[in-house]
Amino acid sequence: MRGENGKTLAAAENRCRDTNCRRRPNPHRHGSIFGSPHFHEAVHQRYSVEQVVDECATTEWAMKPSLEVFAPDALWLRDYFVRVGGARVNARMTLIKLRSGEILVHSPCAFDDSLTAEVAALGPIAAIIAPGNFHWLHVRSCQRAFPDAATYVCPGVEKRAKGLAFEFVLGDEIPRLWANELSQIVLRGTRLMREVAFFHRASRTLILVDLVENFTPATPGTNLLSRIVFRGLGMWNRPGPAPEYRLAWGDKSQVREDLERILAWDFERVILAHGDIITRDARQIVAQAWRKILR
Repeated sequence: MRGENGKTLAAAENRCRDTNCRRRPNPHRHGSIFGSPHFHEAVHQRYSVEQVVDECATTEWAMKPSLEVFAPDALWLRDYFVRVGGARVNARMTLIKLRSGEILVHSPCAFDDSLTAEVAALGPIAAIIAPGNFHWLHVRSCQRAFPDAATYVCPGVEKRAKGLAFEFVLGDEIPRLWANELSQIVLRGTRLMREVAFFHRASRTLILVDLVENFTPATPGTNLLSRIVFRGLGMWNRPGPAPEYRLAWGDKSQVREDLERILAWDFERVILAHGDIITRDARQIVAQAWRKILR
């Protein structure tokens, strides 16, 4: 069993068994790619993963030709687009370089040969992270590109992504691989959506997927339908949690406690999976986005 530091360790094996680990099958073995996740319940629509993959493969929806440097020699971003019930939505992958030179792939997009070469040039890929239970769609693509990387998933992914191979389920106990450089908090108490928030200490950057979405006229790739949907949801020009959160917070006291723990981090910027990145007044904007659940 491959451990957290890339070596064979009995402790890692024990932890793997304790966290619902599944042994990785042959990365070249083909089969059913993905299941069919729900789209935002607020608009009562569904989409198939196959549609998302096909959209990424077309010229119109092709990913940007190169990685965007967010923090020199530490953080890179890759934007791409997906169609959700006819609406076009941007999404974002984050690459994190550790001091060891190893790379973490956070919320991966689809990989082709060109992107694989570009990412591999940054350093050895140590881990693939599915940070939310709605953010695992391209994990298999990333696993095929980097078969030696360990896969870490947010709690709940193992239930939604049937047959997905992974090594570890994330918790508040930080893996040794990145414990000295990243903090993490698993959001508890929610009914529908799950997420692991990360804080990159050196760059003072909060990394989220769905806890805050920030759609504005500057957001690339939004079409008329997406603008109508976001306005209808009260999310246009107004950062806030994904509709799945707002419809099913669940145990609000538990959620509030975890959001307050995230706000205690000393972050200055926020990388989001959907919408515009927040580069100033970050703490105030995030607190405002969560105001209804925090009060």
